[in-house]
Amino acid sequence: MSEQHSLNPFEHTGAAENADTTQNAAEQLIQSLNADQLATSSKHDTTATKNESGAGGAASNPHFSEHETPVPKEEEKATACPFSGAKAPSADGHHCPAMACGGPFTSESEQSVDPKVASSLWRVLTWKNTSCSLSSLLSILALFFVPSWINIPRLFFRTIRYVLLITSIIEFGGQFASSGRRGVLSPFRTKYVTCNTKAIDCFVNCTVDIANVLLIQFQRVLFAECPLLTFAVAIGSFIEYFLSGFLSYRGLFIWNIIFAFTLPKLYEMNEASIKRMISSLEQQQNKLKHDAASATSSQK
Repeated sequence: MSEQHSLNPFEHTGAAENADTTQNAAEQLIQSLNADQLATSSKHDTTATKNESGAGGAASNPHFSEHETPVPKEEEKATACPFSGAKAPSADGHHCPAMACGGPFTSESEQSVDPKVASSLWRVLTWKNTSCSLSSLLSILALFFVPSWINIPRLFFRTIRYVLLITSIIEFGGQFASSGRRGVLSPFRTKYVTCNTKAIDCFVNCTVDIANVLLIQFQRVLFAECPLLTFAVAIGSFIEYFLSGFLSYRGLFIWNIIFAFTLPKLYEMNEASIKRMISSLEQQQNKLKHDAASATSSQK
């Protein structure tokens, strides 16, 4: 009878005297299987617990990552930024996102400002829209002169004290008349007035765009992209230096505002003649260059 090999570990091909040895081996195998099963079940329980804690962390913190180690609440409060809620700077490179965008200035090879902003500013300075230019001029003058003529904080607190005193007296009188059931002014308020963040963001963005336009124009003048314009600005700076010797800050400010709202309009009105004069100057400059080059070649 041929010997047959089986993959069953409980079968043995030896004699009957080896039955005890076979039984011991089977018991050891059963114990090892039970130990593996217990280890697998404990591993699944640990994984489920981690998933539940990760889900709770993700629900409570939108920036939670499963690769991050949960930080105790006391430690998180101690190392959190009081403004943004981010962790304080540490050795691993984490920093507050409030400063992650960098400084207030950037360096770019091209102008990233919308050209509509520059054209709109030019239209205001050249009085294309008279009402808009006049309101802009009056607003700038009012922002400069009104605080120097009127004590705004004193006026505000003087007004608000009477307003609050009158409203409190009216409300107390209404509650006294109705035995504390109903006031006079409080039922009129149904909603709270809040700031419109979209309008504020739009205003801030427009202000930043105007500042960028002025900064770009200053750099174009500084690095002499148009030498004639740089020379004209230098003459204007000399005049400003001369006027600052006997004018106060207020007078110098008024002078600059008048220049800003009159010179662009004068340039636009005389643009054709100014261009002809510039072209004639360039022709004379080219002629002088040609004469100098010819004289140099003749001497050689």
